[in-house]
Amino acid sequence: MTRIFDSHCHIYPVKVAQKAIESVDHFYGGLPGCPHDGTAETLLACGKAEGISHFIVHSVATRPEQVLSINRFISESVERAKGAFTGLGAIHPDADCLREDFEQLTALGLKGVKIHPDFQRFEADSPKAFRIYELCVEYDLPVLVHTGDYRFDYSNPERVVNVLKAFPELKFVGAHLGGWSVWDRALSLLPDFRTSGWIPPPLSRGWMRRELLRSSAPTDLSASCSGPTIPCGPRDRTLIFSGNWT
Repeated sequence: MTRIFDSHCHIYPVKVAQKAIESVDHFYGGLPGCPHDGTAETLLACGKAEGISHFIVHSVATRPEQVLSINRFISESVERAKGAFTGLGAIHPDADCLREDFEQLTALGLKGVKIHPDFQRFEADSPKAFRIYELCVEYDLPVLVHTGDYRFDYSNPERVVNVLKAFPELKFVGAHLGGWSVWDRALSLLPDFRTSGWIPPPLSRGWMRRELLRSSAPTDLSASCSGPTIPCGPRDRTLIFSGNWT
């Protein structure tokens, strides 16, 4: 039986989960199916019902002073999940102590970094973003980056290209196939970066060896394959569901 890993899950402390979901819902103008209340406990329960055995969990810091508390929460959630979670650390580009934040998140056992340029309001290829990537390379940490939004120009494929050219050694994971809501531009601009750490687009065989299943929970875990329809066979599904994690 194929194991299923979910590579993109947002979780929040119980006391702020509802507020956080409302904020994200407002940002995106309504989430597509949201049975998940944003807590780690519900993610585990919903995932079990859908046959998902492991999750990469994270949260986004909207202010620099949130970073440490978020990372402590993610670390504690990983510990409580007893092997079901891998945690990524929050980083904010306006922090005065980025290196200290990296030291703390690695000390907490977190395995990478999550940033959301559109939600955090910074260009993915700006000097402040480059500071984050430089530290990711130095600490040998992957960075999961929200990419794409037709309403803004913070993380669209043109900026992703600039990042990948500047940091060929960076373990860059472009969420949402490199361009949420602007997939045609991602397909046009990003196929040449198969070895860069970016997930190549559909219709390229290299893509099947790099894509990771993600639900973007707390949206509907049973409808994880949003975006363009992707033709793939059983072997490809095995890679996407769990094999590419290795």
